[in-house]
Amino acid sequence: MKKEVDMAQQSLKDLASYLEQAPLLAPEVSERGVDWHIEHSLKAAIAMLQAIVDSDPTQFKPKFSPSKSLILATGKIPRGKAKAPKMINNREAIDLSQLPSLLEKSEALLQLVQKQAEKAYFDHPFFGHLKRNQGIKFVAIHTNHHLKIIADIVAAQ
Repeated sequence: MKKEVDMAQQSLKDLASYLEQAPLLAPEVSERGVDWHIEHSLKAAIAMLQAIVDSDPTQFKPKFSPSKSLILATGKIPRGKAKAPKMINNREAIDLSQLPSLLEKSEALLQLVQKQAEKAYFDHPFFGHLKRNQGIKFVAIHTNHHLKIIADIVAAQ
């Protein structure tokens, strides 16, 4: 679990390093700006980590998914292949003042998740149940996916 936690902590720190570039936009890279990618990543991390905390480990049901196995093994999500769920797909203006508190909440939840049972889980809409360590790893993978897009937006300036 330490490796997964370290990955997730580093990805959250990397997100924080882009807070000053939040207003940047590069439509040739992404229709959404740096602000959206930061907010989306943090809201997704919070939702996944909170679900792990709130789960009942006795209800964990493993489900084989080739795409889940591939993403967890490679640590990469292909660009443009999935749409963000409505609950974390803000179409309104991003309130930049909220980003630091979202970052703090995600970091606090990451600490709390480490105390959960191994079979605590979150239910991914495509992959099914991801148990604690897979969930932590997926938070890092998802965040890193958006960090790459953010880096491309910044580089396009």
